[in-house]
Amino acid sequence: MPAKLVIYGLFDPRNGELRYVGRSTMGLSRRVSCHLTPASLRQREHRAHWLRSLVEKGLRPEAIVLEEVDSTEALSEAEVHWIASMRAIGCRLTNVKPGGSAEGHPSRHKGEPRPLSVRQAQSAAQRRNWADPAFAAKMSRLKGGRPFVDQHGNRFDTIQGAARHLGLSAPHIHAVLHGHRKTCGGRIFTYT
Repeated sequence: MPAKLVIYGLFDPRNGELRYVGRSTMGLSRRVSCHLTPASLRQREHRAHWLRSLVEKGLRPEAIVLEEVDSTEALSEAEVHWIASMRAIGCRLTNVKPGGSAEGHPSRHKGEPRPLSVRQAQSAAQRRNWADPAFAAKMSRLKGGRPFVDQHGNRFDTIQGAARHLGLSAPHIHAVLHGHRKTCGGRIFTYT
């Protein structure tokens, strides 16, 4: 069975912060192991310094698949997209390059848009990812989101997830959490 083509994120286990976005043609666990080899840790890149600081404390980065793709061209395009998107929301990535490969990607050099088929595939992958509650919670934390509870002690990881589960308005839940409303649907929400 061929290995999956994936875009993955490496998260700092100390604070859950996304620090690196990469691509793999060999599967996730094998690729993460490659990052942690002595030769890789000796490199003079910011990623290697960060990983070395984890290893010295007996820690490993948390790795999750951000997207699966079906071609190496789509893999390069997706990597560029994820690195740019995560930087745009304020992630302090250790990536040195914007991702992708220089060959076959005129959009990186001439400002040409990505082909429609690639954009559609990435949109479909993102919809699948965001449908996973664990993925949505991880990304919410990346954007500064925090878990919260209602007055009954029910815990929620994301505002969108709470809104779907309770049948309430996400903006109204947000307003309660930030002190602009007292209640939403008769519930009081507070950050944990």
